[in-house]
Amino acid sequence: MNLKKRLNFIKQYFQNAICISVLIFISAIYNCPIANAQIKFSASAPNSVPENQNFKIKFSLENGLATEFSFLANADFEIIGSPTIETTTQIINGVTTHYETHTYLLHPVKQGKLIIPGPTITVNGAQMKSNDIEILVTKPAYKKRKEGTNSKYRKKQQKKIDKLFKLDDKRN
Repeated sequence: MNLKKRLNFIKQYFQNAICISVLIFISAIYNCPIANAQIKFSASAPNSVPENQNFKIKFSLENGLATEFSFLANADFEIIGSPTIETTTQIINGVTTHYETHTYLLHPVKQGKLIIPGPTITVNGAQMKSNDIEILVTKPAYKKRKEGTNSKYRKKQQKKIDKLFKLDDKRN
């Protein structure tokens, strides 16, 4: 009988402890500065770029954790390489701010006023869209180099190599 009372006491104790833990957890989430902070999602890039130069476009998320992020450049731009993702957390006077930045290196394909549509991101189950970016793509900053004597030399060398390989093919 004594053992039964002890088991009931332990069972009651753990039920109360679980209830108290859940209440503390809910209270902590409700009062957490990052949970109450406003989520912001924006895009930034230079106002203008020359046609033959790459540039960076940054998509910044403030006070949220992204679960899905999708960005597709339109036909006016090429994506160069993979994106970089930077995350930082800042705590100042007890206020926590979380930042996540996705940076892409783009190359414009043509000149004119071009628009990069803002990507969509999923944060806490909700989908958000950043602002569109308008970029003025100007004429090239430098001209492409014409084929010079170095190119002619390379062509001559390539012809010599081709002749050597043809001789080897005839021998075999």
